[in-house]
Amino acid sequence: MKIQDILISANISACPARFREALSIILPLECAFEHDGETIRMEEVPGDSGGRTFAGLDEATWGPLGFPYDAPSPSAVVKCYECEWNRLRCCELTSTVGITLFIQATNQGDERCEMMLQQAINDYGGKVTVDGMIGPDTIRAAWKINSEDLARAFLAKSRARYKQILLSGRDLRFGDGWMNRIALVAKSLKLTA
Repeated sequence: MKIQDILISANISACPARFREALSIILPLECAFEHDGETIRMEEVPGDSGGRTFAGLDEATWGPLGFPYDAPSPSAVVKCYECEWNRLRCCELTSTVGITLFIQATNQGDERCEMMLQQAINDYGGKVTVDGMIGPDTIRAAWKINSEDLARAFLAKSRARYKQILLSGRDLRFGDGWMNRIALVAKSLKLTA
């Protein structure tokens, strides 16, 4: 299976355009590839509590929900990511903020990223409860802030979280990848100055 197969499946399933855009950004960041550089391979990183991972979907999270790790399909990948997109309410946020939240939540965790987004909103004068749940108040407050500015502020918090982990001496092998991820998300969404 290749990234293009997953994107075609998302198109056939009539997934929203914003979600398809987010998939096109996230999959190159999340997939491990065979030697041909195109075919997605199953990965199992020693010491990673997520277990087997395919296209960024770890077994600890998605296995109990029925992802077919022994025979993954493009439609199964799309279904999991679309479930995540909907749970985070990304379509209710501006495109840039929704996509940024979705991409980072896949790596840093939903609740943590929801809280970082709420903190970023409050940094801009919003008065939302930082509870790690995107609800109507958070969505309304996010829409009152320039989308690109809010996405940059959220990514700054995301970067700071990565640095905090690295300073603790944990997961040092992932540091360069994490920082590259932030840079690629910013570049893909034209958030660089």
